[in-house]
Amino acid sequence: MFAGIYTNLDNTVKGDEKTIVGAIALDRDGQVVNPKIILATKPDDVFVYPGKPGYVAVAEYFKKEKKVTLTLHKFDF
Repeated sequence: MFAGIYTNLDNTVKGDEKTIVGAIALDRDGQVVNPKIILATKPDDVFVYPGKPGYVAVAEYFKKEKKVTLTLHKFDF
């Protein structure tokens, strides 16, 4: 069960920014978990939509190419 989905920009290493999609959820034992996915690309904007149970759909927008990609990611916990 997901309680919330968020995106974050990890810029701790200068010049190597990474976009992170994370979730705050409950696992099968009722423990709060915080799984994260690091995107391999560097989009200008990120949109997160609900997918089928256990999955989220991530839309990445690239301004220069005027392109949007949509991928399905599974949160393992």
